[in-house]
Amino acid sequence: MSMRTIEWDSPEHEGVTEHYDDLYFLKKKPSEGSIVTARYKSTNVRLKVVERQGDSTSVAEVISVNSTDATNNGVDLHVGEHVLLPDDKRAFVSGSDEDE
Repeated sequence: MSMRTIEWDSPEHEGVTEHYDDLYFLKKKPSEGSIVTARYKSTNVRLKVVERQGDSTSVAEVISVNSTDATNNGVDLHVGEHVLLPDDKRAFVSGSDEDE
């Protein structure tokens, strides 16, 4: 399987890892089939986890790319593409039904 390594945006205060840092009993890593979100060039990217690489990275398929403006911010990701997503780059998105 061909996959890309992406330079994801930092999720900052909306990061899943940061949110669960003090709630150790709620920590849950994504598994195969989980739907997760990350940000790339200020754009929300929804992904479906295909497999896990080690303990902290997902191989995921892009299922949607939602730019917040009409310019698309130069995002060069496409639905169906496979990418690597480190757990510390996952982000919550308001109003999402994330499987975090």
